[in-house]
Amino acid sequence: MGGRHSILQSGDEVAIVGTFKLDFKGGAGVPPGKKDVTMVLFPKVRVLEIPSGKRDQNMDGVIIVLLPPQQAQALIAASRVAELTPVLRRTNDPTALNRMDAGMVTPETFSSMVDDLEVVNIPKTSKK
Repeated sequence: MGGRHSILQSGDEVAIVGTFKLDFKGGAGVPPGKKDVTMVLFPKVRVLEIPSGKRDQNMDGVIIVLLPPQQAQALIAASRVAELTPVLRRTNDPTALNRMDAGMVTPETFSSMVDDLEVVNIPKTSKK
């Protein structure tokens, strides 16, 4: 995974969250078309190493994680089509271990958050 991850340390547990484009067929109030989707791909992954120094010049921002081969294969494929972000978890955090529990975030998520909110009108200021 690319990017800067200076706060992470070897031995940390992270969730790996991916943002990618998904083709929606439409329905249930969602129009068809490609949409950005953000979701948890791997809810609990151990950080093995964070390469640094001269030996690892070409690995700036990369983290090495521990995964079984099948999950590693899926992570590598995801890295080709998605923006991946490691999210630091508390040590031994038992919550949300099933990625299906986290749901997904789409543009409609943000629209639904503001549906019942009132619009705030900013008053005009007087000139002095």
